[in-house]
Amino acid sequence: MPRVWDKFLSEQDKAHLKIVGEGRKIGWGTRPAFLLIDNYRGVVGYEREDLLKAAKTNKSAVGLAGWRALEAQQKLLAVGRELDLPIIHITGMAEGNMPGWGYCVSHPEQRGVLRGPVPMRAAEVLRMQAEGAIVLDTRPVMQFAVAHVPGSIHIGLSGQYASWAARILGLDKQIILVGEDADHLRESQMRLARVGIENVRAYLEDGIAGWIAEGYELDSIPQISVQQFAELLQQEKDQIAVLDVREMGEVAAGAIEDSVRIPLGQLRDRTAELDRDKLLVVHCKGGYRSSIATSILRRAGFRNLANLTGGFDAWKTLAQAA
Repeated sequence: MPRVWDKFLSEQDKAHLKIVGEGRKIGWGTRPAFLLIDNYRGVVGYEREDLLKAAKTNKSAVGLAGWRALEAQQKLLAVGRELDLPIIHITGMAEGNMPGWGYCVSHPEQRGVLRGPVPMRAAEVLRMQAEGAIVLDTRPVMQFAVAHVPGSIHIGLSGQYASWAARILGLDKQIILVGEDADHLRESQMRLARVGIENVRAYLEDGIAGWIAEGYELDSIPQISVQQFAELLQQEKDQIAVLDVREMGEVAAGAIEDSVRIPLGQLRDRTAELDRDKLLVVHCKGGYRSSIATSILRRAGFRNLANLTGGFDAWKTLAQAA
């Protein structure tokens, strides 16, 4: 049976865009979609910017195969527009059996209706959490830091939310959302579904206010400014450990002295490398990933930790000013 993209791509295009198994569930759920995966993170930088945009500013680094892939990507985007299919573009996330470049389209008969999550009272959330469900808090960093459901994972909706959710949580966990309002919750669910996380059946009724109203305990994570951090290093350096959750390429461009370097995607499996007896100050580039990291660590039993607000960028600015 001919595939819908065949008439748009040359044989050379297909050679550079490896075809991922048609109809297999590898990250886009059950709705028809194109999945574009590139593995040029080392070229385009660590903010996962669009490959085409990056290539225009750094042409020599992409190479011939990259440019051919970019040309084919543009044709695929045109296919998506013509067929009214959503485009899922994952930059620098190719792992395992997913090739450096790939695309696919699911079968039209797989089109499904995504039903919204139902409200769940705090007592039921607590019970489901005890049975293995993940409470996923998608609110902004400071809201999560001040008050959240104990044991919840924080991945803010404002950043690379769905990509990090897939990496941190996997695709099969039962998810209970915590959000700001109905629109926020709906967007949270939709973005998760686009990467194949579809077991989102419920949300915490009335949010954190509902949790408080039912008398349940809250948790919080301290936030520390770079100025406070600098003072602590001067006064109690032996009692502080620093965790850098940026990628190795970012660390190569500069890092805080004596920090432990564990990329966020590896953190859950490497917590044994961290000192639980010291204050663990966690940072990334700007604060988004470090908030995810502190929620993972708190869930793993780390009590003495803090998130460095502003991340390494703020620390670097402070050092330059000094």
